[in-house]
Amino acid sequence: MLCITVVLIINVINEGSRVMSAVITVAAASYVIYFTVSKAVFMLGRIETIISVSGINHDLLDPVIKVAGISICGRMSAELCRDLGSRWAAGNIELLAVILSVVSMSPLIEKVLDIIGSI
Repeated sequence: MLCITVVLIINVINEGSRVMSAVITVAAASYVIYFTVSKAVFMLGRIETIISVSGINHDLLDPVIKVAGISICGRMSAELCRDLGSRWAAGNIELLAVILSVVSMSPLIEKVLDIIGSI
């Protein structure tokens, strides 16, 4: 409901001041991020419980969680740059997110190669 209200307000304000609509967008996005992070913390606690019960090694799951976080942050940052009219910055952010994801997944890739090599 908040997002719909913000979109309507931005459409009205956008004709008068693009700066004010960008400020409102950033404020609304900050609230949504705060709300999402609070839910994500709860979910990480639940995932931690599931991992401890199942016996999955943290070394295998940590890179996956890191890549998910990098992907979410990169996508949101790129979309914000596009909304503000900076397509080149959005492209660079997406490229950086991909590079960071590959670097973060390297321990998992090494582990998979070790498993394949031992077969």
